[in-house]
Amino acid sequence: MASNGVPRLPLISAAASFVAFAAFSLWRWLTGGQVVDRLALHFTNSVLHGWFDRFVSSLWPLGEPQLGGILTASVAAVLLVRGRWKGALTVVVFFAVLTGAELGMRAVEGVVSGAGIGKDALVHSYPSGHTARVPLIGGMITALAPARWRAWVAGLTVLVATLVAMDRTDSTLQTGSDVVGGLLLGTWLAFAFAVIRR
Repeated sequence: MASNGVPRLPLISAAASFVAFAAFSLWRWLTGGQVVDRLALHFTNSVLHGWFDRFVSSLWPLGEPQLGGILTASVAAVLLVRGRWKGALTVVVFFAVLTGAELGMRAVEGVVSGAGIGKDALVHSYPSGHTARVPLIGGMITALAPARWRAWVAGLTVLVATLVAMDRTDSTLQTGSDVVGGLLLGTWLAFAFAVIRR
């Protein structure tokens, strides 16, 4: 346990994932991320074939902001019904922080690159909101779930996040570096939520 009562593992995980996200974002902005883009596309092209490709492609709605909003509102509603208004507020705030960070970073990138901040730049740019929402929402549900279910929910979250990331890359809706940045952003906020919850 840390001196403030927060277990060390979530605290270390939150700090490490923030550093990883910040470092990757800086590297991506400095280099353009083409190395990761090529490797990710080569990987998805080599593993997504036939029924598996169709299955992974069918998972695209799981990263949509509308579904993320519905899931967030549902979790918050359950917490409110149980009299846990602080938990409900925290869930909503973390989803809003993710949305704000995602759109803010895209707007800055659009202005700096000269591409502007039109609809396409806000939807298909760095970081990927689709791949950020899955680990955040899954991580929040994991932290709130009874202890006996946490490993299962966490495992399912990792699996779904990976498959959604593969679909975003394979469909060329976003680049591999967009997707990695989204995964790192969502993971960081999920660990931060776990720290605050405790």
